Amino acid sequence: RYYGARDRGAMSFKQEAIMVKMPRNYSDHPLLSRLAILLDEEALWDLDIIYKSSGTTVRTSGFLLSLLSPTCQRMVCGAFRERSDRRVELDDTMEPGAAVFRKLLNLACGEEVAVEGGLTGLLDLARLADHFQMEEVLGALQDAALDCLSLSSAALVLAQAVPSALPRLVEAARQMALDRFDEVATSPSFLQLPADALAALVDDEDLAAHTEEGVLRAVLCWATAAASAGAPSST
Repeated sequence: RYYGARDRGAMSFKQEAIMVKMPRNYSDHPLLSRLAILLDEEALWDLDIIYKSSGTTVRTSGFLLSLLSPTCQRMVCGAFRERSDRRVELDDTMEPGAAVFRKLLNLACGEEVAVEGGLTGLLDLARLADHFQMEEVLGALQDAALDCLSLSSAALVLAQAVPSALPRLVEAARQMALDRFDEVATSPSFLQLPADALAALVDDEDLAAHTEEGVLRAVLCWATAAASAGAPSST
Protein backbone atom coordinates (compact mmCIF):
# COMPACT_ATOMS: atom_id res chain seq x y z
CA ARG A 1 0.00 0.00 0.00
CA TYR A 2 1.23 3.49 -0.81
CA TYR A 3 1.41 6.22 1.79
CA GLY A 4 3.45 8.95 0.12
CA ALA A 5 6.82 9.80 -1.41
CA ARG A 6 7.41 13.42 -0.53
CA ASP A 7 11.04 12.85 0.49
CA ARG A 8 12.27 12.38 -3.10
CA GLY A 9 10.70 15.37 -4.81
CA ALA A 10 8.15 18.03 -4.02
CA MET A 11 4.64 18.81 -5.10
CA SER A 12 2.04 21.34 -4.05
CA PHE A 13 -1.27 22.50 -5.45
CA LYS A 14 -1.93 26.00 -6.67
CA GLN A 15 -5.45 26.40 -8.04
CA GLU A 16 -5.75 23.63 -10.64
CA ALA A 17 -2.05 23.41 -11.47
CA ILE A 18 0.33 20.97 -9.84
CA MET A 19 3.69 22.48 -8.96
CA VAL A 20 6.51 20.03 -9.60
CA LYS A 21 10.22 20.43 -8.94
CA MET A 22 13.23 18.20 -9.03
CA PRO A 23 14.91 16.85 -5.87
CA ARG A 24 17.29 19.36 -4.33
CA ASN A 25 20.40 17.27 -4.96
CA TYR A 26 19.57 17.54 -8.68
CA SER A 27 18.33 21.12 -9.00
CA ASP A 28 21.22 22.59 -6.99
CA HIS A 29 23.80 21.59 -9.61
CA PRO A 30 25.43 24.89 -10.77
CA LEU A 31 25.43 23.95 -14.46
CA LEU A 32 21.65 23.64 -14.63
CA SER A 33 20.99 27.34 -14.15
CA ARG A 34 23.35 28.05 -17.04
CA LEU A 35 21.56 25.51 -19.21
CA ALA A 36 18.23 27.17 -18.48
CA ILE A 37 19.60 30.51 -19.66
CA LEU A 38 21.24 29.09 -22.78
CA LEU A 39 18.01 27.40 -23.89
CA ASP A 40 16.68 30.87 -24.70
CA GLU A 41 19.73 31.92 -26.73
CA GLU A 42 18.45 32.02 -30.32
CA ALA A 43 21.99 31.95 -31.65
CA LEU A 44 22.23 28.35 -30.46
CA TRP A 45 18.95 27.18 -31.98
CA ASP A 46 19.77 24.66 -34.70
CA LEU A 47 17.12 21.97 -34.24
CA ASP A 48 13.40 21.90 -35.04
CA ILE A 49 10.94 19.91 -32.92
CA ILE A 50 7.98 19.24 -35.23
CA TYR A 51 4.49 18.47 -33.93
CA LYS A 52 3.11 16.65 -36.95
CA SER A 53 -0.65 16.82 -36.36
CA SER A 54 -0.72 20.54 -35.55
CA GLY A 55 2.17 21.61 -37.76
CA THR A 56 3.77 23.50 -34.86
CA THR A 57 7.54 23.92 -34.85
CA VAL A 58 9.70 24.61 -31.79
CA ARG A 59 13.27 25.79 -32.31
CA THR A 60 15.86 24.68 -29.78
CA SER A 61 19.51 23.77 -29.40
CA GLY A 62 20.39 20.24 -30.45
CA PHE A 63 23.53 20.30 -28.31
CA LEU A 64 21.75 21.43 -25.15
CA LEU A 65 18.88 19.03 -25.72
CA SER A 66 21.43 16.23 -26.19
CA LEU A 67 22.88 17.04 -22.77
CA LEU A 68 19.43 16.54 -21.24
CA SER A 69 18.21 13.62 -23.35
CA PRO A 70 20.04 10.43 -24.40
CA THR A 71 17.36 9.87 -27.06
CA CYS A 72 18.00 13.26 -28.63
CA GLN A 73 21.75 12.69 -28.46
CA ARG A 74 21.40 9.50 -30.51
CA MET A 75 19.12 11.26 -32.98
CA VAL A 76 21.22 14.35 -33.67
CA CYS A 77 24.67 12.77 -33.26
CA GLY A 78 24.11 9.27 -34.63
CA ALA A 79 23.54 7.83 -38.08
CA PHE A 80 19.92 8.97 -38.31
CA ARG A 81 18.19 11.38 -40.66
CA GLU A 82 17.67 13.83 -37.76
CA ARG A 83 21.41 14.50 -37.85
CA SER A 84 21.29 15.88 -41.39
CA ASP A 85 17.73 17.24 -41.35
CA ARG A 86 18.17 18.93 -37.95
CA ARG A 87 14.57 18.14 -37.09
CA VAL A 88 12.80 15.76 -34.71
CA GLU A 89 9.20 14.80 -35.41
CA LEU A 90 6.77 13.89 -32.64
CA ASP A 91 3.77 11.75 -33.59
CA ASP A 92 0.29 12.07 -32.15
CA THR A 93 1.03 9.83 -29.15
CA MET A 94 3.89 12.12 -28.09
CA GLU A 95 2.21 15.44 -28.75
CA PRO A 96 0.77 17.09 -25.67
CA GLY A 97 1.79 20.50 -27.03
CA ALA A 98 4.72 22.84 -27.47
CA ALA A 99 4.14 24.47 -24.08
CA VAL A 100 4.37 21.07 -22.41
CA PHE A 101 7.66 20.36 -24.20
CA ARG A 102 9.08 23.59 -22.80
CA LYS A 103 7.93 22.60 -19.32
CA LEU A 104 9.84 19.34 -19.78
CA LEU A 105 13.02 21.25 -20.63
CA ASN A 106 12.54 23.67 -17.74
CA LEU A 107 12.07 20.79 -15.31
CA ALA A 108 15.15 19.03 -16.67
CA CYS A 109 17.07 22.26 -16.05
CA GLY A 110 16.06 22.18 -12.40
CA GLU A 111 13.28 24.76 -12.52
CA GLU A 112 9.93 24.37 -10.76
CA VAL A 113 7.06 24.08 -13.24
CA ALA A 114 3.27 24.32 -13.03
CA VAL A 115 1.61 21.35 -14.71
CA GLU A 116 -1.91 22.08 -15.87
CA GLY A 117 -4.61 19.44 -16.08
CA GLY A 118 -4.00 17.62 -12.81
CA LEU A 119 -2.94 14.00 -13.00
CA THR A 120 -3.67 13.83 -16.74
CA GLY A 121 -1.19 16.65 -17.29
CA LEU A 122 1.43 14.82 -15.24
CA LEU A 123 0.93 11.66 -17.30
CA ASP A 124 1.27 13.63 -20.55
CA LEU A 125 4.52 15.15 -19.35
CA ALA A 126 5.77 11.77 -18.11
CA ARG A 127 5.04 10.20 -21.51
CA LEU A 128 7.20 12.86 -23.16
CA ALA A 129 9.96 12.47 -20.57
CA ASP A 130 9.94 8.72 -21.16
CA HIS A 131 10.22 9.25 -24.92
CA PHE A 132 13.32 11.41 -24.41
CA GLN A 133 14.69 9.11 -21.65
CA MET A 134 14.88 11.84 -19.02
CA GLU A 135 15.03 9.46 -16.07
CA GLU A 136 15.49 12.05 -13.34
CA VAL A 137 12.51 14.03 -14.61
CA LEU A 138 10.44 10.85 -14.74
CA GLY A 139 11.30 10.17 -11.12
CA ALA A 140 10.09 13.62 -10.00
CA LEU A 141 6.90 13.32 -12.05
CA GLN A 142 6.23 9.88 -10.61
CA ASP A 143 6.63 11.18 -7.06
CA ALA A 144 4.25 14.06 -7.83
CA ALA A 145 1.69 11.69 -9.35
CA LEU A 146 1.94 9.34 -6.36
CA ASP A 147 1.21 12.26 -4.05
CA CYS A 148 -2.09 13.00 -5.81
CA LEU A 149 -3.15 9.41 -6.46
CA SER A 150 -6.66 8.76 -5.12
CA LEU A 151 -9.57 6.37 -5.43
CA SER A 152 -11.03 8.59 -8.15
CA SER A 153 -7.79 8.66 -10.16
CA ALA A 154 -6.46 5.11 -9.78
CA ALA A 155 -8.32 3.87 -12.86
CA LEU A 156 -7.03 6.86 -14.85
CA VAL A 157 -3.46 5.80 -14.06
CA LEU A 158 -4.15 2.19 -15.08
CA ALA A 159 -5.75 3.42 -18.30
CA GLN A 160 -3.15 5.98 -19.37
CA ALA A 161 0.20 5.48 -17.62
CA VAL A 162 3.03 3.55 -19.28
CA PRO A 163 3.98 0.82 -16.76
CA SER A 164 7.61 0.66 -17.82
CA ALA A 165 8.00 4.43 -17.34
CA LEU A 166 6.04 4.79 -14.08
CA PRO A 167 6.24 1.39 -12.38
CA ARG A 168 5.74 2.59 -8.80
CA LEU A 169 2.74 4.70 -9.77
CA VAL A 170 1.09 1.92 -11.77
CA GLU A 171 1.65 -0.63 -9.01
CA ALA A 172 0.24 1.76 -6.38
CA ALA A 173 -2.83 2.39 -8.54
CA ARG A 174 -3.29 -1.32 -9.14
CA GLN A 175 -3.03 -2.10 -5.44
CA MET A 176 -5.54 0.62 -4.67
CA ALA A 177 -7.94 -0.82 -7.25
CA LEU A 178 -7.55 -4.29 -5.73
CA ASP A 179 -8.05 -3.06 -2.16
CA ARG A 180 -10.98 -0.73 -2.91
CA PHE A 181 -12.46 -2.10 -6.12
CA ASP A 182 -16.05 -0.98 -5.48
CA GLU A 183 -15.02 2.65 -5.06
CA VAL A 184 -12.49 2.70 -7.89
CA ALA A 185 -15.09 1.14 -10.22
CA THR A 186 -17.38 4.16 -9.76
CA SER A 187 -14.86 6.58 -11.30
CA PRO A 188 -15.42 7.63 -14.94
CA SER A 189 -11.91 6.46 -15.87
CA PHE A 190 -12.81 2.89 -14.93
CA LEU A 191 -14.79 2.66 -18.17
CA GLN A 192 -11.61 3.59 -20.10
CA LEU A 193 -9.53 0.69 -18.77
CA PRO A 194 -7.95 -1.54 -21.44
CA ALA A 195 -9.49 -5.01 -21.52
CA ASP A 196 -6.30 -6.68 -20.33
CA ALA A 197 -5.96 -4.32 -17.36
CA LEU A 198 -9.53 -5.00 -16.27
CA ALA A 199 -9.10 -8.75 -16.74
CA ALA A 200 -5.95 -8.69 -14.60
CA LEU A 201 -7.87 -6.98 -11.80
CA VAL A 202 -10.93 -9.23 -11.73
CA ASP A 203 -8.80 -12.37 -12.03
CA ASP A 204 -6.52 -11.39 -9.15
CA GLU A 205 -7.16 -13.45 -6.01
CA ASP A 206 -6.42 -10.39 -3.88
CA LEU A 207 -9.36 -8.43 -5.32
CA ALA A 208 -11.44 -7.03 -2.44
CA ALA A 209 -15.10 -6.26 -3.21
CA HIS A 210 -18.29 -6.29 -1.18
CA THR A 211 -19.99 -8.87 -3.42
CA GLU A 212 -19.29 -10.84 -6.57
CA GLU A 213 -22.44 -9.32 -8.02
CA GLY A 214 -20.91 -5.88 -7.61
CA VAL A 215 -17.84 -6.93 -9.57
CA LEU A 216 -20.06 -8.37 -12.28
CA ARG A 217 -22.09 -5.15 -12.50
CA ALA A 218 -18.90 -3.12 -12.85
CA VAL A 219 -17.64 -5.40 -15.63
CA LEU A 220 -21.00 -5.21 -17.43
CA CYS A 221 -20.94 -1.40 -17.23
CA TRP A 222 -17.42 -1.45 -18.66
CA ALA A 223 -18.46 -3.83 -21.47
CA THR A 224 -21.46 -1.64 -22.33
CA ALA A 225 -19.26 1.45 -22.53
CA ALA A 226 -16.69 -0.43 -24.62
CA ALA A 227 -19.38 -1.64 -27.04
CA SER A 228 -20.76 1.91 -27.38
CA ALA A 229 -17.26 3.17 -28.16
CA GLY A 230 -16.69 0.37 -30.67
CA ALA A 231 -13.86 -1.18 -28.66
CA PRO A 232 -13.39 -4.96 -28.61
CA SER A 233 -14.43 -6.66 -25.37
CA SER A 234 -12.65 -9.83 -24.26
CA THR A 235 -13.19 -9.66 -20.49
